[in-house]
Amino acid sequence: MFSSISGYLDGLIENNPDEVSHINSCFDTRNQNLLSEDGTQTFAALGLKGDGKQT
Repeated sequence: MFSSISGYLDGLIENNPDEVSHINSCFDTRNQNLLSEDGTQTFAALGLKGDGKQT
């Protein structure tokens, strides 16, 4: 399960290089603080690339 989710997240960057700049998750950082108390849930934070314009 771990490798399939990690691969999916890596694919988001590879398949969207103009939109996604980076992803922070427990799958790449191994940071246990990104897991729920019981270890069954986590999240991934996607950093998006801008176009240089403010909205």
